[in-house]
Amino acid sequence: MWSTNGFGMGGLILVGTNLLVLKENGRLVLAQPSPAGYQELASYQAFQFSTNAPGKCWISPAFSNGRIYVRSTRGGVCLDASVAAMGSLKLLTPRLLNSTQLQLWVTTADGSPIDSGRLAKIELREAGSPDLDPLTWPKLTNQLALDPSGQAQTTITINSGPSRRFYRAVELP
Repeated sequence: MWSTNGFGMGGLILVGTNLLVLKENGRLVLAQPSPAGYQELASYQAFQFSTNAPGKCWISPAFSNGRIYVRSTRGGVCLDASVAAMGSLKLLTPRLLNSTQLQLWVTTADGSPIDSGRLAKIELREAGSPDLDPLTWPKLTNQLALDPSGQAQTTITINSGPSRRFYRAVELP
């Protein structure tokens, strides 16, 4: 459907739905295959060749467990392309503001900030018993807001009286 120049005798493999290409000059390219034409998503110069230190990349890259392995006539390189796991969510101890308002804070277990994209997938849920599956707990309708440190918080209205409530933060896929 299309062709493009500048790759030389390099090699390519399919990783997920994208092409991972090692160009002859040592440049690694991630491209999206499309009938519409060549679409480069990212690139990285894996090897530096010069007239004093010549080299070529004539073999396909390899990909395994989030790592890219490339080889040239001068050596090899392993690149970690794995996606860092997000820290699990942690609900901090609720803070009673007054007899009818409770403040809830959500953070990550490792202290990393929550970004707005992740915030959209977080729900606060409440139940009268901790033994139920958290996904069956009713969702609180209060919106979470991010503070400057990357923690999410909301204030909810509670009923005065002796009823005991449990709260959980649930992250949707």
